[in-house]
Amino acid sequence: MLENTLSKLLNQTEKDWGYLRIHKVDNAYTVRMWGSTDTILRFQSNENTRSYRLFWYRRPKPSVSIQSRTTTNKVLDPKTKTYKVKKYKTYQVCCKIEANQVESSINRIFAEMVRVHLVALIQARIEQLDRDDQTGTEKTLESPVVTVIQN
Repeated sequence: MLENTLSKLLNQTEKDWGYLRIHKVDNAYTVRMWGSTDTILRFQSNENTRSYRLFWYRRPKPSVSIQSRTTTNKVLDPKTKTYKVKKYKTYQVCCKIEANQVESSINRIFAEMVRVHLVALIQARIEQLDRDDQTGTEKTLESPVVTVIQN
């Protein structure tokens, strides 16, 4: 039930189980208990920027978020004796360790789900770009590194 709820939240699907409800409020999806106006979880995402943030209750700082970095490497081409600059992205799915062990466990589960979701999105985008590239050039896109860290 927990993973199903978190999956629906990640996929931004509204669902009502009677006692638990996921619904959209403004630009976020919330999880609430039946009969309560207090939000247990609030999830904000932007697929274009690959930004995902999960908040507990009314806390201002996210418990799960993504940090992305672009890194460049210079690689010497032995044939031409020139350096080629390779850029690649790394993503870190950060999950907070909360005082409440249940919240920390849910943060870890959700962070792992976000990591898997992000890898699938990036792989689909790379495959789409490879299919669209009809030039026949040797242009290989590397999959970025996606890790989960606890802070």
